[in-house]
Amino acid sequence: MENYLSALPKEEAATLQLSALYESFGYKKYRNTRFEEYSFYHDYQGFLAGEGVITFNSADGKLMALKPDMTLSILKNVEIHPDSLSRIYYNENVYRFQQSTREYKEIHQCGLEMIGPMDAFAVGEIVLLALQSLAAVDEDYVLTLSHADLVASVLLTLPVEPRVREQMAVCLQKKNLHDLQQLAEQAGLSGAQSRALEVLSDTAAPLQEAAERLAPLKEPLFGPNTEAGARFLQALEEVRTLHEMFKDTEYRDHLVLDTSILNPVDYYSGIVMQGYVRAVPHMVLAGGRYDRLAEKLRKNVGAMGFAVYLDRLRAYYKTQKPYDVDTLLLYGTDTPVTELMEKRAALQKEGRSLRTEKHVPKGLRARRQLRYTNGQWEECHV
Repeated sequence: MENYLSALPKEEAATLQLSALYESFGYKKYRNTRFEEYSFYHDYQGFLAGEGVITFNSADGKLMALKPDMTLSILKNVEIHPDSLSRIYYNENVYRFQQSTREYKEIHQCGLEMIGPMDAFAVGEIVLLALQSLAAVDEDYVLTLSHADLVASVLLTLPVEPRVREQMAVCLQKKNLHDLQQLAEQAGLSGAQSRALEVLSDTAAPLQEAAERLAPLKEPLFGPNTEAGARFLQALEEVRTLHEMFKDTEYRDHLVLDTSILNPVDYYSGIVMQGYVRAVPHMVLAGGRYDRLAEKLRKNVGAMGFAVYLDRLRAYYKTQKPYDVDTLLLYGTDTPVTELMEKRAALQKEGRSLRTEKHVPKGLRARRQLRYTNGQWEECHV
């Protein structure tokens, strides 16, 4: 099987590996066999990262959506038990209209969702699967984490106008310290608050190191005994818990906390993630805990998941196969059928790809050719 996987394009091999990984953790495959009405997605444009929904009219005149997202569909349709976790994975194409390029886009995703009574161990499982998903794509990878309430609690507490708050959020996402300091000065923030924002914007480090660096910001940003300050500390505690889970594992050096990850707080409520591999200059994994979105569709449930954007691998992992098949079996009218079948079965059992032909196909590249001659298989010139 390894021989076959290594011969497949990266996107196809990763699809098989990820499906097997999720199955091994007890996740059940979800197949989206129906279209939803456009109105279902309309209220969640923020969750869809502002990308447009492609629509069409059904036979009865309803305005339908061309499957822009899997998470929303799963939240709406999957069976949920109040005392246990629903574990779902999928391998689907979704379709969106990208505002930046003004083009329709088919996106190949393989991902998973966990829905139900979430706890710290459940969150750790999702983070582990995100790490293993990236490792299945490339051994050189990093999973960057943050927490939905970490930066949001700061921005919502600062005594600034909503417009300025949005500008500060953009600066934090882009790590634009210069403009962030200017905005803080224009808003009349104190020197301590401005310095705290500087530390917040410049934090990208291993989990424990980042948590230790951010903890002292609580006092200058929130003051004593505030609800927002408590949320800030709780977010850091969840980061420390993940550090404890992974500090003695092979994944320790692949985890980073990065405060530039800002997911919409209307939907996300806990750990958020972005994953990268060195060969691809774009994010290839995204997700997080989205209890606030789940509450809009199902009552009293938590939820967390992620998607791997497999279509982004195509351009950066070129499959360069020196051969189309490992072995070409050449037979003639005098070749016993049983000999041909036995030889083919033996080679396939070894994990070799092969073709059986009477003549060498034009343009076919085979590592070796075997011809049945004088009662035996002999290797002949390629």
